[in-house]
Amino acid sequence: MKPVQFAIFILCMGLFYATSCEKEKEKVWTELPPETQQGANTIGCLVDGELWATSRLPRGIFQEESLIAIYAIDGPDSGLLHLHAEGRAGTMVFFITNPQIGENKATVRAWFNLKPECERFSKEDIGTVYITRLDTKGRVVSGRFALELPCEKNAENVIRITEGRFDMYMDGDFSSLNNP
Repeated sequence: MKPVQFAIFILCMGLFYATSCEKEKEKVWTELPPETQQGANTIGCLVDGELWATSRLPRGIFQEESLIAIYAIDGPDSGLLHLHAEGRAGTMVFFITNPQIGENKATVRAWFNLKPECERFSKEDIGTVYITRLDTKGRVVSGRFALELPCEKNAENVIRITEGRFDMYMDGDFSSLNNP
């Protein structure tokens, strides 16, 4: 086979493989994900009593990550945990400075299709994100949250998030951390 024909053959096989694979779809949640501490890549809560949950989908060729946990070192005594969860009905983002087991203050932003009357809800320094496992060696972060978030354009429009739980695998550079 000539090099040009071989290249075309490989290209066609790649396109066939990419388009013929059965794509995994986002799980349709009917209840909150279990409260685990294994890096199960799940997050869920009740938004004004309505279920919102998502999990990490396997990456496809054109598919972005739907669930991300990144631990970044800001300085010798400072770290930042960034949790990003995106699902069919909305997105939640948490920023936790110097995360630790127990209660943590966080900046939280959320966009929910469940609440179309407000484009974005957010609040800084909410002290209701409770981390139950922060394992930089095993790269797992798990915990619970419950909070009230005001609408950015109308602070009187508040959503109540209850029974929140997350169990995520962390990405990041942990080489400079002192792991137990």
